[in-house]
Amino acid sequence: RRVLVFTDNDAGKDRNYGSELGDAICSDIPAAEIISMPDPPEGKDKMDVTDTALQYGPGYLLELAGM
Repeated sequence: RRVLVFTDNDAGKDRNYGSELGDAICSDIPAAEIISMPDPPEGKDKMDVTDTALQYGPGYLLELAGM
């Protein structure tokens, strides 16, 4: 089984909480793998999972996961 952990792209902030949470989950669940959101488009300061799904469609999340 695969456990997909979609993490927000907080690269522009002091701390990347999305990556930190993803790392913590993956350390506890061996089958977990992180799927990071892409860099935000110019003019946006973040790109979370909801933003990505709304902008590119849910199928894009599956593509990011290699499905």
